Amino acid sequence: IRNAAMHYFNAHPGELSLGQAMYFGSILPSPKAKHFQADGTLKRRWADHLQALMRIAHKIKRIGDEELAAGLGEQLKFGQSQVTPDGEFL
Repeated sequence: IRNAAMHYFNAHPGELSLGQAMYFGSILPSPKAKHFQADGTLKRRWADHLQALMRIAHKIKRIGDEELAAGLGEQLKFGQSQVTPDGEFL
């Protein structure tokens, strides 16, 4: 996971946001598929898929209300961490 975290999001595994972690879980069936657009942003269809997974995780109580809200507000971008230099999530 370390290499994937650095490749996709320029982050260490412990710095991954909910959306980034969900992204890795979602690509396991076909990890070579392209889910990012040319500008590095996640394709809308895949972003919607990740949000659906987050809602399921919330429904089955794997994540709390605050985590869900933060995850739904994320905009994943290839090569971009969600953590600021002072350790705060964007």
